[in-house]
Amino acid sequence: MHTFDKQIPIRLEDQRLERMHTFKNSINFGINNEILLTVATRRLDRAPLTILFDCDSLEWFEHDFIGIRASELIAENPSRTYRLEKEAAFECLPIIFLPENESAVFLGIFEKGQATAQSSEKIPVINPMDHYAREKIVVEMDGFKNCWLRNEKELAYQQLLRILGLGIGLTPTGDDFITGLFASLYAKKSFPSFYLQLKDSAKSKTNAVSYAEIREAVEGRFSQTIQNIFIAASKGEEQGITKAIHDLKQVGSTSGSDILWGIVFGLKLFGEEFEYGYSNSN
Repeated sequence: MHTFDKQIPIRLEDQRLERMHTFKNSINFGINNEILLTVATRRLDRAPLTILFDCDSLEWFEHDFIGIRASELIAENPSRTYRLEKEAAFECLPIIFLPENESAVFLGIFEKGQATAQSSEKIPVINPMDHYAREKIVVEMDGFKNCWLRNEKELAYQQLLRILGLGIGLTPTGDDFITGLFASLYAKKSFPSFYLQLKDSAKSKTNAVSYAEIREAVEGRFSQTIQNIFIAASKGEEQGITKAIHDLKQVGSTSGSDILWGIVFGLKLFGEEFEYGYSNSN
């Protein structure tokens, strides 16, 4: 049993994809070092260009090549066909629009949770390179904020380029931050169309895994865990917001926290002037 992103049969018809990366709960396939499809277990959530199999392990999925043809996943080495039934398709829906009052409720609950966490958690040990990246993001995004608030979107864009690919890990801190920021810009219906070109810069400035995330984010396509932040915020219920924040922070080592950092930064652009830092706690 499996579910899949509705765009897969549309965007990948008649393409032959090669296995690129194998992880515990996912396998990436693509062409010319560009990830175009992810096969994953039910431990992961719905995400762009992802097929989720109802299993705990992918040890049985030994195929080296796969292709999409006539709503079927054709696998090679060994050969097998998986039917992509329309009823099993999911859609990476647009981020829910957040009016200012709903953003304020979310941010209030977020800040409350941060204060509680900081008073009860140990100070995390941060890799020196990661620390440098985070400090640079703070500086560059302060510049982004100032340009944005002066309606100088082109200059703000240049600040984004300075943090693209910045950091360590499978998805660098700067890229995760940008993903979260873009989610908020879409939630405010304020994503500048020319920011779409960021994916062209990302192709050469970051790795294949992170590029795939940025490529979809500029189109307004995000994982369900990110979507849930805005769904919970739109309902304004503390329990739901707290759970959505917790679930996002569980993604990766720090990726979820870094995406959340970008989301909060983005939402605050539409409120009062603010100061901000970062938290590496999960």
